[in-house]
This record gives sequence, structure tokens and C-alpha cells, in this order.
Amino acid sequence: MCDTDSVMIAKWCDETDCWEFRNFPEVNHCKDVTQCLVKPLPELKVSKLQYVNVTVNGNKAVALCNSGSQIPIVSSHLLDVSDDDKMGIVNVQGVVGEPVTVPLMSVNVKRIGDEQCESVMEELQLLCAVVILSSSSHYVILLVDVVDE
Repeated sequence: MCDTDSVMIAKWCDETDCWEFRNFPEVNHCKDVTQCLVKPLPELKVSKLQYVNVTVNGNKAVALCNSGSQIPIVSSHLLDVSDDDKMGIVNVQGVVGEPVTVPLMSVNVKRIGDEQCESVMEELQLLCAVVILSSSSHYVILLVDVVDE
């Protein structure tokens, strides 16, 4: 912080008027370097993404667990959607970009990878949006509630 000595009051006069004005200090401008404290840059916090192995209608896939999703999403690479399979349409919008109208489809999803759980776990029937996912790391996006179930 700067002290009040760095603020100067002065007068300017011409032949007809006199004006009183002030010279205010600039931000981070001080008389002495020890008066100015440099703030460290904030640390970038990055959350670790969580994935689970699943089957979707019998096809093995990797699913991203997403706490911000409102509806499960399956890549069109895993499914062939014909007009008979469509159960409706929905508008899907990501973090950036415009909404996209995509078909809704009922699929069977099962978590795999843990042999003990796999033998007793049943498939969940989910209504999912079918989209073209351009991700190479996952073909399914599941809600955290669905993964926990």
C-alpha cells in the first residue's frame, strides 16, 4: 500500500482562473519498493477426472463420471440408431457452443471390471442422448448418481 505522502495537491492558474487538482498514485506505484507487496498468482486447481468401465448394450466402453451432467450421453460410435430405436429427441448443450438436437434411446448399461460386483450387479436401463463424441478417452458420459447406483 502507498502512504498519503504520494498524493500531491497542486494549483494551476492562468490569467483568469485557478484550479486545485490532485495527482493520484498509480496502482502498485509507491515511493519505496518495500511499501508495495506483490501478490502471488493464484494456483490453478484442476480436478482429476473419474472413469469407469461399462458395457452399453453389450459393447465395452469407458465412461466419464460427470457431476455436472443432467442426462446420460452415449456416443453414436457405440450404437446404430434407427428411427425404430428412437424414443424422442432432446437438445443437448455443452459448456461452449450451441445446443444440438439429438435422439434419445433406451440402453442397458452395466459396470464392469470388478469380478465380485459384476456377478451380482444387474444392468441398468437408461434413457440416453446419443451424440457424436469427439473424445478419444471415453464413449459414455454418466451421471455420478448412476455410477453410484
